[in-house]
Amino acid sequence: LEYNRDVLAVPGSIFSVTSSGPLMLIKRGANPISSKEELLEALNLKPNLELNDEPSTEEKYQKCSDEELETLNLLKDPLAKDDLLKQSKFQKSKLDVILSILEIRGLISEEMGYIKCVHK
Repeated sequence: LEYNRDVLAVPGSIFSVTSSGPLMLIKRGANPISSKEELLEALNLKPNLELNDEPSTEEKYQKCSDEELETLNLLKDPLAKDDLLKQSKFQKSKLDVILSILEIRGLISEEMGYIKCVHK
């Protein structure tokens, strides 16, 4: 919030210790998210109306930006995030955004500290 960024938080029970962080963020101005539809709206993503109408892998790759494709090319073999950061030309904050988008699209996954392409 101090850096003029949109902050999202999932509210939790007021009786749970683990909810103190999100509740504090909401008090300070974060947007509370209570459903997947609200999350998609906040990220300016369109919901997939037809669950059985999942885009093909090729369609997912066609929607990628040049930066996302460049990152995918670096992931021919699974890499630790630090190694990927060293090999890419992006700053950490930019790489985090790219990786989040790719993971939401189902093109990459992270397992045991390594990021890998799901469909390659």
